[in-house]
Amino acid sequence: SVDYSIVAGGGGGGYSLAGAGGAGGYQTSFPGGTKITLKNGTSYTVTVGGGGSKGPAPASNGSQGVDSSFSVEGITYTSTGGGFGAHAFNAGGSGGSGGGGGGANCGPARAGGAGNTPPISPPQGNPGGSGFVGGCRGGGGGGGSAAAGTNAGPGSISFAGGAGTVNLITGSPVTYATGGSSGWCGSNAGNNTGDGGGGGPGCGTTPTTGAGNGGSGIIVVRSPTGASLTATPCTNTVTSTPCGARVATFTVSGTLTAN
Repeated sequence: SVDYSIVAGGGGGGYSLAGAGGAGGYQTSFPGGTKITLKNGTSYTVTVGGGGSKGPAPASNGSQGVDSSFSVEGITYTSTGGGFGAHAFNAGGSGGSGGGGGGANCGPARAGGAGNTPPISPPQGNPGGSGFVGGCRGGGGGGGSAAAGTNAGPGSISFAGGAGTVNLITGSPVTYATGGSSGWCGSNAGNNTGDGGGGGPGCGTTPTTGAGNGGSGIIVVRSPTGASLTATPCTNTVTSTPCGARVATFTVSGTLTAN
């Protein structure tokens, strides 16, 4: 019986007064959840989703992140890609976590995208923040696995993505599925230091860096002490925790074999 953590690819940020991409959907059995049983000598398919692309100039939404999945004995466990960050006057995309809404100079605020779409329990993510209307009109932050993205407000600042979740499945604390931060008026800011992409700037300027691509997904499988795991291709790794558990970490799609 093994524990698992599945993170999908983050959404790409929009371009021009744009919201940030949402984090990829996140689900885990560690600690205290329902484990998955593997058969010795059987190879299982592990699919790691890539991040969504940033929106191209002059004004466009980003793209949604790609799903990640782990298929075991006819059952596929899937986390959904993060929602796209929207450009000006558009709502953010839905997904594992939602993308941020774009800014606007009139009308209602453009909403962030819905998280946990499609719904699973416990939820795989949270909604993105809404864009700001009027003035220096930035986009909303992307949703994260632990919190919603920040709603945009006035002022020349970038609005933060929702917090990710800290997990010890690898034996050390790692934060998974953080939403991207948005761009703002007149700035080349916005980042994809989390799993979602950063929003691009605008407000009449000609940005030089544009929006951020979404971060790639990751899948972690942890076996009990005494069991053995093999991960292919060799880009993926198998390590041991201090207490002797074996941990397979997949950063690209491949196969997992238990012995």
